Amino acid sequence: MRRATVILNPGARSGRGQRRWGLWQERLRSSDLSCSFVQPDSMAHIKQLAAVAETDVVVAVGGDGTINAALNGVLAQGADAPALAVLYAGTSPDFCRFHGIPTAPEAGLDTLLNGRICSRDVGRVQYRDGSGAECTSFFGCSVNLGIGATVAGRANRWRRFLGDAGGTGLAVLSALPGPHGRLELSVDGEAPVVLPRCCHLCIAKSPWIASGLKFTGDLRPADGRLAVLAIADKSLFGLLRLLPAFYSGTVSSRPDVLFRFAQSVSVQGRGAVEFDGDPHGTLPVAVDIRPGALRLVVPEAS
Repeated sequence: MRRATVILNPGARSGRGQRRWGLWQERLRSSDLSCSFVQPDSMAHIKQLAAVAETDVVVAVGGDGTINAALNGVLAQGADAPALAVLYAGTSPDFCRFHGIPTAPEAGLDTLLNGRICSRDVGRVQYRDGSGAECTSFFGCSVNLGIGATVAGRANRWRRFLGDAGGTGLAVLSALPGPHGRLELSVDGEAPVVLPRCCHLCIAKSPWIASGLKFTGDLRPADGRLAVLAIADKSLFGLLRLLPAFYSGTVSSRPDVLFRFAQSVSVQGRGAVEFDGDPHGTLPVAVDIRPGALRLVVPEAS
């Protein structure tokens, strides 16, 4: 019999995880999956629980923030780490969308019980915390610099009142005026490129940035690549003109936008660092790809 540690974030999407919990718990108790159920009191606690789980699977019940915390805990166990599974109860399903994991309650449960385990890439990011100490974390979606941390913080507050798209859209519009600082970007060890007045710099393992914002490009879950997208030296009017291209995904094909693939990226400058939906620290950052580092439960047919 397989064993699972099921980590429920009851605060995900203002309690959506808690509301779905009755259905999931009843079905899991009657399945052939032997489960231990835990309710953490913080994101740090989620990571701690995943890091000491001695089961075959760690199940993250929540959104992208919960998934990221559980992912970091699982990867802290090293080569013999359990697989990660997701029962989605969040706001913006970027991780699940990229990996083909259903977000509907019944379909998500079916994936957990009957899916297969495959190896998927993750990104590793090194940054500074609030005290200036160096930190290392992993991410499944993207690292965002420039307005990214501002947007994430405001969107997390406003989504509960305006919904996913509305809250994120208003957060983006409110953050566009800046200020925008100077960043130095180095890709795969090449000479640094100066980005004056950098509005946004995204280093991504998924083309889904947040709440419908996306880019096009042949980025796949296990291709050993990151994507780099940067927008710099634009007026407020110029940024507003770019916004529809983020929703259509065509922003990455614009001639006035830097877009390329990479295995490693470093960024010097000042500003906040956001990844997988939450602010985490400050620049400078170093990001690289960790091919096949995560064992992930996905639908059998994916």
